[in-house]
Amino acid sequence: MEDRRGLVPVSYLKTRGWTEKLIIMLLGEPDKLADNPHWEGGRNMRLYNMKRVKVAEKSEIFTKHLKRRNCSTESADLSIFFP
Repeated sequence: MEDRRGLVPVSYLKTRGWTEKLIIMLLGEPDKLADNPHWEGGRNMRLYNMKRVKVAEKSEIFTKHLKRRNCSTESADLSIFFP
């Protein structure tokens, strides 16, 4: 999903477990704004440098978020079997 400049859009970050709040807190301003190719006249795409993303993903805040997210996902799945 990385472009030739090493930039990724927010939609890709969300597939990696990021939320809007975490993006703002850990990454801050985007490294680049680009025209939205899917929606003419729409909001610009926020692009982040993948090197910065990987550094932030090693932070304690991000790893705790993923653990909480994974635990809640697992318990949600179990609720199907244990109503």
